[in-house]
Amino acid sequence: MVPTTQFDASLWVTTSCADYLGFKCIVGADDPETVVIHNDTTEDQTYYIIADAYEDCGEFTLTVDEGPYCGNGKIDGDDQCEGNNLNSQTCAGLGYVGGGTLGCTQDCKIDTSECQFICQALELGTFSETIIRTDQDTCASTSLYNARGAGTGCTDYPTNGSEIVYELVVPAGQGGIVAVEPTGFDAAIWVTTSCDDLLGAQCIVGVDKKGIGGSEELDLVNDGDSPQTYYIVVDAYSRCGTFNLTISTLGACGNGVKEGREQCDGSDFGGASCSNFGFIEGTLTCSAECKLDFTNCNYGSLQPSGGPCTADTDCASGICWDELNMGLPGGSCVDECTEERDCWDPANICVEGFCLEKCTPGGSDECRDAYECAHLGQGDGFCDPKCTTDSQCFVTDHCDPDRGICTCLPGQHVEAGACVYDDCEYLDCANLNRNCDPTGGCSGACAVCTDCVSGTEPSSGDYCQPIGAAWGGPCEVDADCPGSGTLGEDTYCDKSATGGFCIQFNGPDYVDEGQPCDGDPNSVGLHMVAPSGYLEPACLQGCTNDPDCRPGYTCSTYTGNNGVVSFCSPITVCGTYGCNDNDGSLRCAADGQCWLNGCDPNPCTGMQNSTERCIKLRDSHMCGCESAFRWDIDSMGCLPFSCSARGLGSFTGTRVYSDQDSCTGTSDYNALGTGVSCTDYSTMGNEKVYVFTLLPSKSAVIRMEPKGFDASLWVTTACNDVNGHGCVQGADNSGTGEPEEVKISNRTSIQKMYFIVADAYLGCGNFDLTITIR
Repeated sequence: MVPTTQFDASLWVTTSCADYLGFKCIVGADDPETVVIHNDTTEDQTYYIIADAYEDCGEFTLTVDEGPYCGNGKIDGDDQCEGNNLNSQTCAGLGYVGGGTLGCTQDCKIDTSECQFICQALELGTFSETIIRTDQDTCASTSLYNARGAGTGCTDYPTNGSEIVYELVVPAGQGGIVAVEPTGFDAAIWVTTSCDDLLGAQCIVGVDKKGIGGSEELDLVNDGDSPQTYYIVVDAYSRCGTFNLTISTLGACGNGVKEGREQCDGSDFGGASCSNFGFIEGTLTCSAECKLDFTNCNYGSLQPSGGPCTADTDCASGICWDELNMGLPGGSCVDECTEERDCWDPANICVEGFCLEKCTPGGSDECRDAYECAHLGQGDGFCDPKCTTDSQCFVTDHCDPDRGICTCLPGQHVEAGACVYDDCEYLDCANLNRNCDPTGGCSGACAVCTDCVSGTEPSSGDYCQPIGAAWGGPCEVDADCPGSGTLGEDTYCDKSATGGFCIQFNGPDYVDEGQPCDGDPNSVGLHMVAPSGYLEPACLQGCTNDPDCRPGYTCSTYTGNNGVVSFCSPITVCGTYGCNDNDGSLRCAADGQCWLNGCDPNPCTGMQNSTERCIKLRDSHMCGCESAFRWDIDSMGCLPFSCSARGLGSFTGTRVYSDQDSCTGTSDYNALGTGVSCTDYSTMGNEKVYVFTLLPSKSAVIRMEPKGFDASLWVTTACNDVNGHGCVQGADNSGTGEPEEVKISNRTSIQKMYFIVADAYLGCGNFDLTITIR
């Protein structure tokens, strides 16, 4: 499927024409929209090809031809070979310099079992001092080794990229630190005792913890009583590139020289003093094991971990978990753990990344007042907050004895560095379907949520639910839903379809598949994919046929463990099946769903600073704004806006913008601002925006490589599109530190301007941006 106009196509194949929800989908693709199906049964099979779209619609060309498969007499698809056709490959060409006979397996994969292997390891000699090799290039080497080729291995991932192998002899009882600094690829290091261990079966140590460009490091130690020859494989998860290799000594404790991983050696502290480790004064000493000894270091007038504090400046570490914001009685100083998840001060212990005051469970009273020793296992413990009376909370004047922490008094909350009285805005009673009395509590000083709003009744929780609320019924907020569950945890108002619909996942009202949920005889239990990503029991509206469901919804079937279950689900192919509305009140949108027409009549007519263009957004709308303004969903109006995009002009080839810092950018853009996101997620972090011109019939591949944050990348056609409505392509497929990439094409006959939003799911940081024009 090749789109010929600008829309985000999607292609999938199912075995049932009635499979609206994709339950029987056998294969799918989204960029590129190419799939391969193969009927491996003994009977003819009918397939239904769904030429679909992530959103919107457009023209496209659909090509269906005999797909590639192994055994068709030609090399295609994933074939590496076909019968005697080896695609001009030889053993020598694959890196087996000894030659031999190359073969082809029954599944059309290259068979190297008859190739003659000759070790090509680069000799480094016997290890005695630091070894450095710079500008090594795996792209000019072989791709024979895979640390997990046998199915298991000593790296976290397979190593399918190219590699360079080094031979190193390590004397008995000695070892070194092997470090690799790669450029532009995801490096891995592993060590084996045999040069022909291509599958990693004899790997003794390996590492692949970082992503693209991240340095890798491991310890190589010969603890035997004779010299040992090792083969160091500098490999890659995929691809190849250049790197620097350093092998340095682990150190010989007792020779008076700090080296390798030694913290000290005799009087050699590497220039460090007590102040380098959070202490204020004192003298470092070194143990017989070459470990730092802080016995003679102290914190002066500042507090150690576990000491009381009200501000960061009270603590030697510079980190105070204060009573007001963190709830710790009297505040408590903490420190960050080392990379080895340890603490420099032996009086502390590392707990979830922070050094806390150490104690012995069941021992004498080692913790200060309002704290008790919490058990960590293996005889270790830390001082955990456990207030019991208000007098132990010097700032908030209130202790929550159930949680053992200090909180504001009932009717108050923390705001602007103080406990302030609750008001109606803070309580948000409207989202609980309750009225608010601004002076109903705290002797008239604070607000309280009171009785239920009209048309609702008390529920099992602290909210009110509409009279007659039902699973699958319409909703605006979670409190509009029935049942005895917990709002936002198992009970939700899903706004992904017209009017919203109530659903419960893994909640207390589910009885069994195909059975009504408790309290709602018209509901039905079934299994669906929950927000957690797992298949969980759910409650929805049951049905027999379409008239049982409200407009915009259809009676769908699901085959579960107890047979066929019928339930009301949002219509997703309204162009074919309509909207199940007898009065024509709903519109059939480009996404295949049915929505109210928020632009009839046009609410943008006469709106200040708008273009008066109305854009339908699900059941609502947004107005087009003039270039110096942006649409604000909260106020439903056009607010002043200044475009911060960096102009890149029009160019060909590849451009790389290194060390860009999104922390110095804006935080105006959110790809999920309209409720639908081209990245699949919100982008609440900071962003940098770039604008460039793409010539006709040209494509651009845009790659964002972040450093230490979860990047998100999307492209739009207007600088003031802060809500992502005009997004043409987006990506947020990876986690923290992993790259994102999108491809856009200008299939028109005129040049077009695109805005690149280098964004983040959360946070900000440095990144490299690469744009390649093709």
